[in-house]
Amino acid sequence: YWRYHRFDRFDVYFYKNGDSLSRRVARTAEKKITEIENFFGYGLQKRLIFLCYKILSSFRESNIGYDTGNENSNIGGTTQIIDNKIFIYYDGSSEGLEKQITAGITKVLINDMLYSGNYGKRFTNSTLIELSDWYEKGLISYLSEEWSFKIENRIKDGFQSKKFKKINHLTGEDAVYAGHSFWYFIGETYGKDVIPNIIYMTRINKSTDSGFKYVLGLSVKELSPLWKDFYKKRFNEQLSNQNLP
Repeated sequence: YWRYHRFDRFDVYFYKNGDSLSRRVARTAEKKITEIENFFGYGLQKRLIFLCYKILSSFRESNIGYDTGNENSNIGGTTQIIDNKIFIYYDGSSEGLEKQITAGITKVLINDMLYSGNYGKRFTNSTLIELSDWYEKGLISYLSEEWSFKIENRIKDGFQSKKFKKINHLTGEDAVYAGHSFWYFIGETYGKDVIPNIIYMTRINKSTDSGFKYVLGLSVKELSPLWKDFYKKRFNEQLSNQNLP
């Protein structure tokens, strides 16, 4: 039996004994919506709906919004978003909860920016905008999670194992971490303020390359060696400062 709290910009749904969690989600969402809108300079076009699950197993068992109850649809570790509905589960940490909320809001807003907030036309427009997996998933990861040893180790492994050699061909977690590293490189090299402009120009020109080219003067292909050199230098400097006991 679901109940909900209604706020100015969003609703938070919860079930038995989930009221406390729903209020935590609401407080975080209120703050993050403002932060993310200010960063992108763009306002959300639709009311958000958060559905809160107390534990991962309940989240996995849910088939809300899906055509079938296929268990493979709901997997742990990723934030599920269907239109303007963001599915949240408590993983035992405030950091994990905040990351899910931030990722959900970011994804909905990016969809709004790229597809004018009209989900009904998304599939038509998506055929005109060629987005590789690393672009959207990596950007969401970059904006929802601070740099950490975990992220750094995954990125270091990606470069050392040469998994990231062709970024446009990556899928799954490889695409997420490669994309995270690419957007981090953009933010550190050119400043985070250029990112909303890149997304806007991607939408206008229906092309990932054009988005980067118009804003930075370089295509993804031209940026790739600079991206790789950025991390090669970073990881080499780390090794030079380490001593074996």
